[in-house]
Amino acid sequence: MLRAGISGVEIAPSRRFRDPLSASKAELLAYRSWWESQGFVVEAIQSLVFGRPDLLLFGDPGSRQLLQEHLKGMCRVAEVLGAGVLVFGAPSNRAR
Repeated sequence: MLRAGISGVEIAPSRRFRDPLSASKAELLAYRSWWESQGFVVEAIQSLVFGRPDLLLFGDPGSRQLLQEHLKGMCRVAEVLGAGVLVFGAPSNRAR
């Protein structure tokens, strides 16, 4: 990819951390450093609510509140990883 001029990656933190919100800042920085040592920059993160079927945009008010808090946490994860884009593409959150 680097030879083709591609240096930005979109990652799913849930593939590296069972619960990305529980990962320490040091763990997140180490993961970011690993990508950078390979010549890549983390541009975006995805799978923001992977493994969390209880977080529903069109669910009850409690579920929406939990989703909001979770997404705030994922914003903090993205910041430490250096990602400026968060991709919210959860299929379960399309159902109204």
